[in-house]
Amino acid sequence: MTRDGDGLFLAETSAGQIAARTVLLATGVVDRHPEVPGLRGAIGQGLIRYCAVCDGYEAIGRRVGVLGQGSSGLGEARFLRTYSANLTLLSWGVPLGLSQDERKQVDAAGIVPVEEPVASITVGANEVRLRATGEGISASR
Repeated sequence: MTRDGDGLFLAETSAGQIAARTVLLATGVVDRHPEVPGLRGAIGQGLIRYCAVCDGYEAIGRRVGVLGQGSSGLGEARFLRTYSANLTLLSWGVPLGLSQDERKQVDAAGIVPVEEPVASITVGANEVRLRATGEGISASR
């Protein structure tokens, strides 16, 4: 890849030369799969997603559970709030662990936090059920 006199990046491909003002390197990420029975099947059915940016539009108007921890989980939930008003923030394996400021953000965004960690995830034909201590949350396709 080179740059021309106008500041454009020039890339040579088998289809010819491509000029662009900006180049985005998409190097990929590796998903961390929790040990959940039936997880792969639920991903295949579209019941569980990994990328809020990639799949958020598919959550428009749906009940969404965001499984994350602390600030990173809150960030994902706040992003998904763009697509759905019905969000629950959950954590896997450890308590949610939000700071006072993060709790204020959760309240302001209308996100329901569940402090107790999710103890189990059950995948059915068209739904996912998550169970934390004393609470059950389900989402169906």
